[in-house]
Amino acid sequence: MIWIVVIVLVSLFGLWAFWPRKSFTQYRRVDRLCRKFRELLNGSPKPTALILEASRNGPFLQFSHFSDLVANFPLVTEQHQNLEPKFRKVLDNNELSPSDVTGTDGARFLEVKLPQDPEAAAKFAELILIEVFGLDPNSRVKTKLLA
Repeated sequence: MIWIVVIVLVSLFGLWAFWPRKSFTQYRRVDRLCRKFRELLNGSPKPTALILEASRNGPFLQFSHFSDLVANFPLVTEQHQNLEPKFRKVLDNNELSPSDVTGTDGARFLEVKLPQDPEAAAKFAELILIEVFGLDPNSRVKTKLLA
C-alpha cells in the first residue's frame, strides 16, 4: 500500500516538474519592459522616448510619450519596410489602426496610439518583438530611454 502512495506522489511530482509552461525569462522580459514603460510614463526627469532594439543593427521600435503614449515603427530601412506587412497584420489582429506619419527629416513612420498603461504597452512590445521581429521569447532586447 505504501508503495502505491509513493509511486503516485513521484508521478505527480514528475508531471508538475516537466509540465510545459512559459519560461521564467519571458516573464522577466515583460516585467523589465513594464518597468521601462513606467519610467517613460512617470519618470523624473521625464524621458521622451524608449527604444527597443531586437539585435545589433537589427530592427527597432520606438515609443514616445508627450500627451499620448505612441509606438513608432520606422519605415526608413529596407529591413523595416519588409516587416511592414507583418506589423500591419499584428495591428489588424489586435484591432489597432496605425497612422502614416512623416518626420521633419522626411522619414516615414507608422504610429500607433497605446493606452497609458505600462503593462499593456509591455505586452504590445512583446507581441511585436515575437510576431514581427521573430525574436525568441527568451532572447534579450536592448532598451534605451532617451531624455
